[in-house]
Amino acid sequence: MVCCNCNSELDNNALVCNNCGTEINSKPCSFKSEEIEKADVFSKTFSGNFVPGKVEKFKQKNGSYRSKYSDYEKSKKPIVIFAIFLLLFASIFLYIFFKDKIIYTSKGKRTIMIYMIGSDLESKYLAATKDLNEIIDASINYDDINILVYTGGAKKWHIDGIPNDKHALFEINSNGLKKIEEFDVQTNMLDYENLTYLLKYGFENYETEFYDLIFWDHGAGPIYGYGYDEYYKIDTMSLDEIKKGLEASPFNSKNKLELIGFDACLMSSVEIASVMSNYSDYMVASQEFEPGNGWDYGFLSHINRKTSTVDFGKVIIDYFDNYYSSKEYIKGYSLSLLRLNKINNLNSNISDLFTNLDSNLTVSFPSISRSRSVSKSFGRLSSEKYYYDLVDLVDFASKLPKEYEEYTNNLKSSVSDLVIYQKTDLVDVNGISIYFPYENRQEIKSNLKIYESFIYSRPYYEFLSKFANKLTGERISNWNLNDNKIESLKNGEINISLSDDIIKNYSSADYIIFEKTNDNYYIPIFNGNDVVLNGNKLSTKTSKKAIVALDDEGNKLFVTSFLSSKGKNYIKYNIAGTLSKWDSKKFDFEIIPVYLEFVVDNEHEDGYVSNVFPMDVNNNYTYSKFDINVNDWDILSLLNFKYNIIDSNGNYTSSWINSGIVQGIELDVNKDYIIKFADLDVSKDYYCLFRVRDSQGNVYLSKIVEINNK
Repeated sequence: MVCCNCNSELDNNALVCNNCGTEINSKPCSFKSEEIEKADVFSKTFSGNFVPGKVEKFKQKNGSYRSKYSDYEKSKKPIVIFAIFLLLFASIFLYIFFKDKIIYTSKGKRTIMIYMIGSDLESKYLAATKDLNEIIDASINYDDINILVYTGGAKKWHIDGIPNDKHALFEINSNGLKKIEEFDVQTNMLDYENLTYLLKYGFENYETEFYDLIFWDHGAGPIYGYGYDEYYKIDTMSLDEIKKGLEASPFNSKNKLELIGFDACLMSSVEIASVMSNYSDYMVASQEFEPGNGWDYGFLSHINRKTSTVDFGKVIIDYFDNYYSSKEYIKGYSLSLLRLNKINNLNSNISDLFTNLDSNLTVSFPSISRSRSVSKSFGRLSSEKYYYDLVDLVDFASKLPKEYEEYTNNLKSSVSDLVIYQKTDLVDVNGISIYFPYENRQEIKSNLKIYESFIYSRPYYEFLSKFANKLTGERISNWNLNDNKIESLKNGEINISLSDDIIKNYSSADYIIFEKTNDNYYIPIFNGNDVVLNGNKLSTKTSKKAIVALDDEGNKLFVTSFLSSKGKNYIKYNIAGTLSKWDSKKFDFEIIPVYLEFVVDNEHEDGYVSNVFPMDVNNNYTYSKFDINVNDWDILSLLNFKYNIIDSNGNYTSSWINSGIVQGIELDVNKDYIIKFADLDVSKDYYCLFRVRDSQGNVYLSKIVEINNK
């Protein structure tokens, strides 16, 4: 207990503050109402014009402190004090004999518990502040809903009352944040015991019909886990540790949570849903990276005593979809509602399908690999890397040969039963992913060891093990494409003929467009994977596939870009670059590598920059959901490499890929500049080559051919 006047720590039974002499009465103590000015990083998230965010004040409502279990009102009237002590004695007597049955608060229909690891999302971007504001500002009927928030894991919280160096437990009510407990010993928020504590506290102190749990922070899928604590940077909470935290709580197969939600990236997977099904009836999660703002907690305004569980999940998703679909510059989101009692049927159909695939793996490996290579993957971080190796389960099944149609139809049917509601602006996204190692070959062995800790389908795991052995085993192809005929047609089409032995073990292909410079170097300006294989002929169209940058003086450069993903009415590209500035305080020059996300849609044929994010991932693949504010920097440099592909004798040199010279264009972020989608310049020479991959992912380069665009 604390004094409302001077904030001094008091004994629970104190009537007068020993420090300032203030009487202790029944009025609640309020948090300091210090107004926190903050840059509204959320308004500029995914914006293409890099306008500085507006400044607004944090809307902090008053809240009261209380002890671990309840507040005891004090009165100056002796008879009231005597009555209270008598009641307290009776409560202690009842607690001793009936402590296992006592519920300290009995109200409402739902108790929603939020496990909020603040991480850099709060310390750098005030994301937790925003979401707590959304909850406080929502029109919540607190007779129906109890909300608990367990905080920690951020080096800087931007709400007065939430400690930076300790964990704390809060209740949110009509008065705002109400601190229940602050813990003296700081432990890792990724230790499952802290999760268990929140769940036990919610269950033991709030008697409601339903209990819900929301995991708030970074997410990295079933392999790399959930969460990032800034005080323990090399750790995440693995799926097995999440399981331990739930297992030690009051919620189990006989007393399940109503719903588990992941306000985090990449967590809507078969593996996660399988584990969560032991502790919850429903799950809400995203297959893809979540945009920086995460969920819109205004959904709490539409939850009441009559809201069913399914409608509860749908409201979360509808608010999420309405928020991002209304933002012109935000592309690439997905959120699903899963009915977890249907997961066992899906797992059974997965086992049937992959048992059959496993039995045919020796002869069908190329076709299975091809199906995997062209299926929708999630968590793309560069032109080459899908670190997470998550693939849409239905999309993969749809791309398998027809001989497996009976099994794939059963699987699709069970996914339809499991995924009962979904909103997305992406294509080939059906609500649930599965770990299927393919792109991240260097970590397959270590990742499969992690996978062993939560095997839900033994046949699927055995298939993955054998598939991985073939994928990384003895090389089965050794092609040479130098003799394959490559043609450039007048309509901008480029095609190459592939021999039968290549077609037999073909997996996927992409292409690179080069601009030839006056000094006979070749600059890659575009990398695309929109290719068509028809019979033995591989082809693509090269018209209007370049992104150009112009500085304030009119200098122009086509910059290196690659096709990142496709949505329902847009295409997203990534551009490599750096941001730099002179830090006068540190007396140091700072530079970071970045990717620019560039979007072309129906309303913006010239495209726009939608996001800028760090090129590398941090902390065991926990992706940073927020973009970088370009206005915090001085120079945006867009980088290209130029290569000597044709030697002095006019011969193609296949070793060009291993040597290049960096060049680029510097854009002053304080001056006008343009980045736009443009047609290739007909006054210049452009060339194209194909990169063809076999079923093990080995890459083979074709010869280069001039594009006929004049």
